[in-house]
Order: sequence, then structure tokens, then C-alpha cells
Amino acid sequence: MPYIKLYDQNLIPTGVINANNFSPNGGSSTYYATCANSSVETEKSVQIDNYEHTIGSILSIKFANDVPSNATINVNSKGAFNIRYKGANIPNGIIKGGDLAIFVFDGDYYCLIAIDASIDLLVSLRGKDVVYENS
Repeated sequence: MPYIKLYDQNLIPTGVINANNFSPNGGSSTYYATCANSSVETEKSVQIDNYEHTIGSILSIKFANDVPSNATINVNSKGAFNIRYKGANIPNGIIKGGDLAIFVFDGDYYCLIAIDASIDLLVSLRGKDVVYENS
């Protein structure tokens, strides 16, 4: 059976989904925002009503432009936190303009756990033989 491996399995919270909200670990919430900052701006600013900056909060952002290396996310001008990808600051080319990216806040960073572009890649590979090498 095919499966999708997210970027960091240790950061995926568990919880209950209902019609109004998803509350991982019984307390944190999910949030959605759009970001129109240019691709050269490293600070990605978003505004979210009632945002709770807590460990385990899940933030989905639809980016209008590419996200450069060493980018940060600043919600409601409360302070910028680095975007982490596989344990390091995000490099160029991971999040493209038009992508929806999902992050978990771990108390220090916004950790990237999924990008909808990854789904597009999987669909394009359907029916093809793919070899994964872990280096």
C-alpha cells in the first residue's frame, strides 16, 4: 500500500477532528493564512485573528511567492521564528509560489511538515517505478 512520509514524524500531533476545529493534544489549534510577501523578503508576515502562539499549534500558509533560504514566519507582528526543514533552516526551492505549506510550532521554530506540492509530485509518479535512496 502506498504511503506519504511527512518531513518529521515526531512533530505530528494527535487529536480529534470535528466540524469546527482540530485540537491536537487537547489544546492547540489549527490556523490558516495567506502570505503575499515577495520572494526576496525573508520575513513572511501573516495576520490571523485569535491566533494562539502555543507549542503544537498547526499553521497552514498559502504562499503567493517563493520562500527563500533562512526565511521566518511572523504572525500578527509578535516576533519572527525560523522555518525549519529537516532540522535546519529552510533552504531555497522547498516552498514555491502557490504552495500551501503546513507547519507545527515547537516552541522555537515553525517546523515544515507538509507541502501540497508534494502531493502533486506523488500524483505525477503514479504508476512509475521509483527508487528512494537514503543518503
